Amino acid sequence: IATVGVITSVKRTNDIDELFQISGKRSVYSESELRSMLAESETPLKVIDFLLVGHFVEPVSLSDLIQARVLTAPPQSITEVERDAYVRLDVYRRLGFSGPL
Repeated sequence: IATVGVITSVKRTNDIDELFQISGKRSVYSESELRSMLAESETPLKVIDFLLVGHFVEPVSLSDLIQARVLTAPPQSITEVERDAYVRLDVYRRLGFSGPL
């Protein structure tokens, strides 16, 4: 992993106007891509809003994450990290902070 973020909300919609309202200008997808995804989807689209915490100075390898008991296998999607795993990962130091916050 190279980046840490915190999910602030998760919403689902199958309405294009609501999708544009929810995602605003923050989407990584173009308007035409969003329209296409919505048209092709059989279920409402999931819109995940998150707050970027930061990028690690050096990315953490999968083997290091498994050894530190942060993960047990390669993540297949957004993955929650439990508090004790977060501490073992030493997130603050990896983000470049040298002292307590």
